[in-house]
Parts: sequence; structure tokens; C-alpha cells
Amino acid sequence: SNNEYSEWLASAERGNYGEIFGILESNYKSFAAEDFQRLADKYDAVYVVVESDQNLDLDLVFENEDYLVYEI
Repeated sequence: SNNEYSEWLASAERGNYGEIFGILESNYKSFAAEDFQRLADKYDAVYVVVESDQNLDLDLVFENEDYLVYEI
């Protein structure tokens, strides 16, 4: 959303990259399978890697205790 982008941009201008990472991470963790599919279509991605607590309605191709890899 515009508000999230404005928050991200303000953090970048202040040089607060830890805050930027937090904003990006929280948005990434809220993505659903459909969000990743849109990105995959746009960037010709084949896989998505997420932390092990982020279950998606996609085909799981690899997992370990920290990460899950899904095929899109």
C-alpha cells in the first residue's frame, strides 16, 4: 500500500536499514500463495523460499528445519 511504501521510503532516507528489513520481512511473511504466484509470473520465478513456519498452498519440493521451498 502507499502508506507502507511511504514508511519504507522514510526509513531509507534516514539510513535505517534495520527498520527497512523489518518492514519488508513482515510484508513477505504475510504473502499467500497467490501473492507469490503474481511475483513468479512477473519475474519468471520457478521456486519460492520461505521460513519453515510459512505454509503455502503450493507444491513443496524441499524442506529443512529452517526453510521450505515450493515450486510455483
